[in-house]
Amino acid sequence: MSINILMVVLTLLESGQMSAAFVNTASMEECERRSLMVRTVLETTGARIQQIACRQSTARFTSFSHDDGSPETQHMHYVIQIDPQQASIMVLPPGHTCKNSNDEDDNTISYCATSTQSLLLQDAPGTRP
Repeated sequence: MSINILMVVLTLLESGQMSAAFVNTASMEECERRSLMVRTVLETTGARIQQIACRQSTARFTSFSHDDGSPETQHMHYVIQIDPQQASIMVLPPGHTCKNSNDEDDNTISYCATSTQSLLLQDAPGTRP
């Protein structure tokens, strides 16, 4: 699988649930430039930013669009693992639970989050890119 640079944007919703947005970019420079713009917009709107990270990843997502609150909007559940170099995204199967964690041994942070974006290309289960 080819590696790309993925921007992972994690915000905390009013309900306490984590929300994720993903942006595939061509380079680390592009990702970092775009992440500054995203951070500015989110801070201006008062969003509670948990983390914005640019990392290598094999994951590819549909384009981001704002949730309009309609009942037809599908929310996917993901386990997102971020370490200093890579991000790994896995779909959380229906009925499974997940909890956020911080593994200090390998500097990996795991988040459970929902997103309106669909994963087009998925990391192999149980592997890291």
